[in-house]
Amino acid sequence: MPKLKLNFKLFGLVVVGVVLLASNVLLLGRYESRAKSLESEIAKRDLRTDLKSAEALRQDYYYSESATLVSPHTMRLNMDKGQVDFVLIDVRSAEDYARGHIRGAINIPFDGKPETIAKFRKALEEGNKERRSYAIVYCYSYACMLGRKTGQELSKHGISVKELSVGYNDWAQQHHIWNSPGEVYDINNYIVTGSQPGDLAPSKEFLNRSCSNDEKFAC
Repeated sequence: MPKLKLNFKLFGLVVVGVVLLASNVLLLGRYESRAKSLESEIAKRDLRTDLKSAEALRQDYYYSESATLVSPHTMRLNMDKGQVDFVLIDVRSAEDYARGHIRGAINIPFDGKPETIAKFRKALEEGNKERRSYAIVYCYSYACMLGRKTGQELSKHGISVKELSVGYNDWAQQHHIWNSPGEVYDINNYIVTGSQPGDLAPSKEFLNRSCSNDEKFAC
């Protein structure tokens, strides 16, 4: 009889232990599920601009602008210096490209098709041989959305791309606006007609000076 009671007690303890273990496993599962749910919610909130402070939104804007846009003035000076670490790509139509394009730009009219994206990838692979590690695209004007859409689509495919902050029309017709006063240059030396890109490094005989001695904060 005492042995039976002992076995009954052991059985009871085992049952209690199993129940407690099952409860802990269940609670742990619920905790992990809740934690994942909270992480997902936090991630969604980080993407929602209405939940960000004005200062955080300003930081996002300036980070993205400085990481994405290229100054035409700086690019022109780098062309003069021969400091070309990019592949310049004109995404306008072949007809408009032939009428006039920035010297050194190749033409890949963008339509979002896989074969077109493959052309961009190939252009960068060839540029890498000359230590050109990223692409700069431009379209018709600073207000043209084609360059932005091109960059957006290429970045989805892992292609490193930036956008010139002006388009060809601004480059050719409004160059005095984006260049520093007192600089001596002939914009025609930075423009080519026809189907060939032309040499990206124009003559260095012109007087050029940046708006700042510190290249990091040049215009």
